[in-house]
Amino acid sequence: MLKSHKIEMEYYVIPIKNHFYIKPHLLQLIDNAPAETTVDDDDAQSISRYDYNIIKQKCPYWDFLIPHIDPALTIFFKNLENVRLLSGYPGMYVSAFWFQQYKKNNFHAWHTHCNNDYACVYFIELPKGASSTVFYDANDKEIKSKAKEGELLIFPANLPHCSPINMSDERKTVVAFNIKLDEGGSIVNQQNGFQ
Repeated sequence: MLKSHKIEMEYYVIPIKNHFYIKPHLLQLIDNAPAETTVDDDDAQSISRYDYNIIKQKCPYWDFLIPHIDPALTIFFKNLENVRLLSGYPGMYVSAFWFQQYKKNNFHAWHTHCNNDYACVYFIELPKGASSTVFYDANDKEIKSKAKEGELLIFPANLPHCSPINMSDERKTVVAFNIKLDEGGSIVNQQNGFQ
C-alpha cells in the first residue's frame, strides 16, 4: 500500500513485503561488504559504516535486495504514470546505491541528492530512539517522515533532508538509492555499468 504525505512536496512510504525474512539475510550481506567510516568530529556526518564511495562491480546485498524492492517501486511508478507521460520520461534507473549504519550519536546532516529525481531509503533497522529521515518544509520547519522499520521512503531528491542523531543504543541501518528518470533504462542498477 502506498501512503502519500504532503509537505512542500510529496513523499511516499511503502511497506516492503517479507521485511522480517529479508532483514537477517540483508544485514549479513551488509556486514560482509567492504565499508568506510567517517570521523566522529565531522560536522556533516558521523556514520559508523557506509559504502557510498566504494566502487561496486558486484554487490551481493544489492543483488539480494532488488527483487524485494521492485514490487514497491512498481507501485510507486504506476502512481506516477501520468507524470511520466506528461514529462516525457519513459524510463527510470537507479543511478547510485549504498548502505549506511548509525551507532549511538551518529548522524547525517542536511543535504540533497542533486542530479537525481528521487531519493529512496529502505529502513532495515530502525530501533526505538532512532529517527527516520527528517525534511524541511517550505517554512523551514522540520518534518519527521512517518517511515518505520521495514518501509521504503521515496521523496524528491532535491528535498532537503537529514538523518538526525541516533539516540538509541542500538544500530540503525538503511540502504539508500537514487532514481533518475531517463529516456531509457528500467528499475535496475546501472551504476558502474552493471545491471
